[in-house]
Amino acid sequence: MNQKQLAQALLIISTISAIFAWFGNIIIAVPFGLMFSILIPGTLIYLGFWRNLSISWSSLAYIVGLGVSFLMFGGLAINSIGRASGIAHPLTEGMLTAGIILATIVLSSTYKRWWESPLSYTPILHIREQKTVIAVSLLTLLGYIAGALRLNNNASVTIGLISYLVTPILFIYMLIRSKTLKPGVIVFTLWMLGLGILLSGSLRSVHVSGPDISLEYAISQAVKNVGYWNINTFKNGYNACLSIGILAPSLSLLTKLSVALVYKLLIPIMYTLIVPVVYLISRNFLSVKGALITAFFFISQPVFVVWWWIPERQQIAFLLFSLLVLMIVDNVPKSRSRHLMFLFLAAGLIVSHYSTASLAIGYLFLALVL
Repeated sequence: MNQKQLAQALLIISTISAIFAWFGNIIIAVPFGLMFSILIPGTLIYLGFWRNLSISWSSLAYIVGLGVSFLMFGGLAINSIGRASGIAHPLTEGMLTAGIILATIVLSSTYKRWWESPLSYTPILHIREQKTVIAVSLLTLLGYIAGALRLNNNASVTIGLISYLVTPILFIYMLIRSKTLKPGVIVFTLWMLGLGILLSGSLRSVHVSGPDISLEYAISQAVKNVGYWNINTFKNGYNACLSIGILAPSLSLLTKLSVALVYKLLIPIMYTLIVPVVYLISRNFLSVKGALITAFFFISQPVFVVWWWIPERQQIAFLLFSLLVLMIVDNVPKSRSRHLMFLFLAAGLIVSHYSTASLAIGYLFLALVL
């Protein structure tokens, strides 16, 4: 597949995703809405910066981070241009869809700047052990979800407890078999375990509740209801974070999920990509076993286990910060495009949560000095 064919394929996939998200029911709209609003734009921006596409976990994480930043900045542009043009409620499904389609066409038309490079990926060997580990991790994730939903209906806690017991057992097995398991299997399993732990808390109750997250949710819901975002409309500092005022309402509109489910399901799915990123960062310094222990320690901390009520703005900001660290430690030749991609992700971090951005600047500056 050459550059032009890849650009055409991405444009076609984007169009099909938009149609399915627009006309499909909620079950269809969620995956296609995410593909249309996050993955396709993120892939095109990734190609614009990196100029080649390798199918890997690091690429997926970068694509999601770029897609999230794109949706925040794109939604802000649609909101600002629409309001300036006299449109009272620009943050609607139609306006967002039209804006993303236009951006996708523009991004696809730059394919001549991409490097002439074939797609590369590492296939998972068709070995029973690899398939079994993946299957067990998926079943564990489903167990975490089922356990949370059963607790919501006053049912037994058994399924959830089994998932919590299987998690360390599966980790120990990966630690023992780290030399034979494929890297992709290890990373995928860590992601499923981290996601399961987070969803076991976030899916409890039908309400969004927590010290800060309740106010975040109220702002996101209000923005969706009125159809526009304005810094002066809601007199609160959280309203300045685009992860709250633009990202969450836009995802709700484009996937047909309620804002509550965006907070309790979609954001955690994207945030827990930080677990594979932590593993990939650690692999630059440690053995496979060392990186495994690092990633497992990350998802075992109490602050991660109870993250379901911690602010959404920090989840997005932490994911983007982890991607900046991965870019720094990855053994990739320095280039202008790499620096521009770093700045784009950094800009997304800043508008996601300004306090985290300030800490990130301090950490990065300290790392540079040391």
